[in-house]
Amino acid sequence: DLVKPFSKDILTSYIVSLDFALKLNISNMREKSLSGISLVATVLDTDFEPFYYDIIPQLKDLLVNAIGKRNSDNMQYISELISTISFICSSCNKNPDKYMNDFNEFCTIFGNILTIAKEEDPEVIS
Repeated sequence: DLVKPFSKDILTSYIVSLDFALKLNISNMREKSLSGISLVATVLDTDFEPFYYDIIPQLKDLLVNAIGKRNSDNMQYISELISTISFICSSCNKNPDKYMNDFNEFCTIFGNILTIAKEEDPEVIS
């Protein structure tokens, strides 16, 4: 309850921080920004739902763009994006039907990432 009144400002700060980290290619800041967004989604739980469309389209675009640039640092970035998206999706469990198209699209994207990872490293577990 303490975070709720400030959640929009906190989330906006993390989004601005993420944009800055991406522009300047600061991987540590990018990771902390994504972790912060995940934390806000976790703390707010179902109260995060009003912010869903403020962040998910950007994260989806970032994920799709990152898939085309595979290297070890980028695979870490993809992992961070998947984690953040997963935290956000789990916080929107009150009205899952509202987000089902996105959830299905993410499952397809995640499956494609797994296929790519297995092609590049046969030891990746399916």
